Amino acid sequence: MKCIVCVLLLFFTVSFSVMTARLFSEIGKGDGDVYSSDTVFLVFGAPVRKTGEPSDALADRLDAAAEALRSAPGSVAIVSGGQSPGEPVTEAEAMKEYLVKAGIEEERITVEDRSLNTVENVKNSLPLTEASGKTDLVSVSTYTHIPRIRYLLEREGVASRFLASGYTNKLFVFPAIVREYLSYVKLFIGA
Repeated sequence: MKCIVCVLLLFFTVSFSVMTARLFSEIGKGDGDVYSSDTVFLVFGAPVRKTGEPSDALADRLDAAAEALRSAPGSVAIVSGGQSPGEPVTEAEAMKEYLVKAGIEEERITVEDRSLNTVENVKNSLPLTEASGKTDLVSVSTYTHIPRIRYLLEREGVASRFLASGYTNKLFVFPAIVREYLSYVKLFIGA
């Protein structure tokens, strides 16, 4: 029994270290910051506060998306995220409202409001990216989330560039890393 615990602990330590190194390799890494009218930004959801306002992590993603959208007139955004328990509105609705308040025209924003996790975000948003008629896909999320998005898109055979936002509140970085690790475990065991 002691041996099994040691093997599991070793596996956790090695796999967590590898995943953390991969996450931190995304910091400051961009896939180019030149966007055009042919760009569709796929903005991944995150929790919404009970007030209907985006959480800090979601606001960070939306600020990055808004800046990029302003730099490329004619580009469009797909905001993706459903409604989790305790959220008064869907993540996508809150995201659209935030972007409109940030000066992005409503007609440039498509809402995908059925997804409850990253796998569903990818599955439900890809048809919308294709329907947009744009050929330059840029996925927007926090840098800890980008490697998993990259993996899921590659698994679907979809090419994407990435726009990685940081965290305004640095206290969320470690919990985000742990969350990503557990999400990878769930993804790979097929749960």
